[in-house]
Amino acid sequence: MTLTSIQSELLIQELQKAWSGLHLFNRPYFSSLLSGKMKKGAFILSQQAFYHAVSYFSKPMCLLASRIDSAHARMQIIENLYEEHGEMKMEAFHESTFKQWLQELSPGAEENLPLVPCVDSFNSTLLGICQGAPVEKGVCSLGTIEYMFSNISKYIAETTVQLQWISRKNLVHYDLHADLDIKHSRDFFEIIDKLQQPNMASCIEGIHLGIFMFSRLYDDLHDLH
Repeated sequence: MTLTSIQSELLIQELQKAWSGLHLFNRPYFSSLLSGKMKKGAFILSQQAFYHAVSYFSKPMCLLASRIDSAHARMQIIENLYEEHGEMKMEAFHESTFKQWLQELSPGAEENLPLVPCVDSFNSTLLGICQGAPVEKGVCSLGTIEYMFSNISKYIAETTVQLQWISRKNLVHYDLHADLDIKHSRDFFEIIDKLQQPNMASCIEGIHLGIFMFSRLYDDLHDLH
């Protein structure tokens, strides 16, 4: 391990510690899904709303990449963007696979997708962080959200199969992100190792801000129904 890589490893440890203390799956959105209290129709409504977070997520990434002076560091976001856009295959764009997920849940659910205030607020806040906050704060916020979504993807995939709302072979979006977003998260944190004298306090603030924002989004999605 190099001296510079210690920074990203310490930040990942901070993230894992914060995640362990969060107990996200005990919060209403996830606990009601597992218990069956959340009905399939309400779940689909929440996922239709979440589509706009999926389709928007690459925009703050693009903005943040433009603020990173080091081409070496910037390349890690560009690689992530390439994968977000299905390696240039339109049918594999993440917003396309999410629409396919909705269609598998319920034919027609991928149409007429409403933009609800809680998702609009989440998107706008994330864009603001990537535009105006210190670069390392934006990097760590995005890396945290990627880490959380990997774990959330596993939970949603397993739970919806268990509830027999979808077959495992038709999971589409969530099976991909359960593994891919762990890599994306580490890629973001490794950017910190390539920055000149990153402010570690801003990095830690970014981790806790990402946790707060993404947790709050799911709390708000639960309140839609």
